[in-house]
Amino acid sequence: MPPGLKRRISYSNDRKVDVILWYDRNGKNAESAARHFQIPVSSIREWLKNREVVLEQGSAPSVKRNRPLQFPSVDEALLTWFKQQRSLFPSESIDQNLLLEKAQEIAKEQDHADLPSLNLDWIKRFKKRYGISSKVKHGESGAVQNSAVEDWQANSLKRILESYDSKDIFNVDELGLFYKLTSNRTLAFSDEKCAGGKASKERLTVLLGASMTGEKLPMLVIGKSANPRCFKHVRCLPVAYEANKKAWMNGSLFEQYVRKLNMRMRAKKRSIALIVDNCPAHPNLTKFANVKLFFLPPNTTAKTQPMDAGVIRNFKLHYRTQFRKERLAALSSQASFQFTVLDALRVAKFAWDCVKVSTIVNCFTHCGFTHDEAGQTELLEDISDDLVALDNILASTYQYVNEDTFSAASYLAVDDDIVTAAPLSLAEISHNAISSADSVLNLSDGDEMPDDEPVAPPPLKDSYSLLSQLRQMVGAYAKSEAQASEMSTHLIQLSNAFTDLSQSAAKQTSITDFFTANAN
Repeated sequence: MPPGLKRRISYSNDRKVDVILWYDRNGKNAESAARHFQIPVSSIREWLKNREVVLEQGSAPSVKRNRPLQFPSVDEALLTWFKQQRSLFPSESIDQNLLLEKAQEIAKEQDHADLPSLNLDWIKRFKKRYGISSKVKHGESGAVQNSAVEDWQANSLKRILESYDSKDIFNVDELGLFYKLTSNRTLAFSDEKCAGGKASKERLTVLLGASMTGEKLPMLVIGKSANPRCFKHVRCLPVAYEANKKAWMNGSLFEQYVRKLNMRMRAKKRSIALIVDNCPAHPNLTKFANVKLFFLPPNTTAKTQPMDAGVIRNFKLHYRTQFRKERLAALSSQASFQFTVLDALRVAKFAWDCVKVSTIVNCFTHCGFTHDEAGQTELLEDISDDLVALDNILASTYQYVNEDTFSAASYLAVDDDIVTAAPLSLAEISHNAISSADSVLNLSDGDEMPDDEPVAPPPLKDSYSLLSQLRQMVGAYAKSEAQASEMSTHLIQLSNAFTDLSQSAAKQTSITDFFTANAN
């Protein structure tokens, strides 16, 4: 190299993204970023000038310079297929010839004419764009998984922890829930993956998310019917609710969830890291400025995903306990017990509120989300007393009905393995790369479960008499002065709320009557 000339250094997109994120969180000073990363300030200013392009290419760690893609939709679809295969079938080999075959099939699905350009050279560039390399498989799967976990914690997670505050690092995950499962149905469902049939009408998919510091994200529940009959008289649902044909999470619903989360964080002037598993329902969304997605290595979530480390189990424990309490109350009073999707949303919200901040923080720490040099900690089981309480409720139920006897632990785990997202066919992947439109099934009344029949609410004017009856019951049946005091406080709050509602309804009636009278 001639004297006086400096060697030009190329930086990967991952490095550029790290710099931009650090710049945003540390006063937005290019000179400070240059000193921190030991990178020329002119380079950083150039990246900031083209930040949208840099962030959009952030998922491609091997990219040095941003060039227009020849087949962007094929690129996106092939990457989605590759990630899905690695997630679902980690032991199967994927060579460049198979990648080329799938790329050509995708191109045909998308009606691309220039197929000769999709050759092995294009596949080599594709692999380079996304950091895909050929590795010789050796050793046992457990060792490979441990290696992937260690690599994630030493590199990707370390960069996330350096770039974001603990309060801005979130994890979300889905769980399948048999929402009205009685113990006499447990044997029937314990081995069912729930891809269809009657059980699919009695299951929901629930998305839970929280931060390292225990901040909970709004829950999303996905059902099979867009408008169950039990929603008929309801103005406001307890939680966000969506629906599709199989009550599964899919790319369209996930993108909608992330979009709403991005709007929420933008309003709070926050930028967050959202960590998700590498499943087909989680597309790599790069267009949101306030939410950046990071993907866990395939088949490692048992050790890397905080929601899987105990948060979901804790939520299900609270849900099943409350469900059994309500069923026991109906049995003991010899009343008919009906539990609808609306009841499930109400109890799910209650269960999520019951999950302690300390439980969430502990699960994050157990998965290595900590600034402490000690790293992972042993997960402390804090639900033993709650399991005993659920066992007692189950035992009380068996006094009234003839059901199979199950322990609380077995009852809790019955839906651990049900499907929450479907593998996409190559045709679906191809078309989703062009359009993310998704159909929602609107069930007719005849398609719903019989006990979803809506019950008209009592008139608002009856609230005073109903609350009076509850006050009498508190006085007669409270077990202690403390319990009576707590219940009375709740009743006063309810009474005040219903009084406000009654006054508001009276005002609306008066205004309506006024305009009606004047019209006549």
